[in-house]
Amino acid sequence: MEDIEEVVNYWQNAVICCVLGANPPVTVMEGFVRRIWKDYPINKVLLVKKGLYLVRFEDYQDTLKVIQKWFCLFDQKPFIVKPWTPEMEISTDAVASLPIW
Repeated sequence: MEDIEEVVNYWQNAVICCVLGANPPVTVMEGFVRRIWKDYPINKVLLVKKGLYLVRFEDYQDTLKVIQKWFCLFDQKPFIVKPWTPEMEISTDAVASLPIW
């Protein structure tokens, strides 16, 4: 069995993504993130649960760049990106509104 610290370190290169108001299939989301983040090598794209996707990058620095600089739309809907943490509660139910800058 792997050490929990090793598992956490492995997933520190990951972000959680969702499209507010949509639930695209994982194959569509994978194509989308690979296109928009073509300059950042992606290791995995996984469906966590309905509407939530985990994207793991090869390099932690790429993960930080995506988190710090990213905003875009998917089919005219906000595409939300958050860093993965082991403590995070994975839910979109609490998102009722989103400020637009």
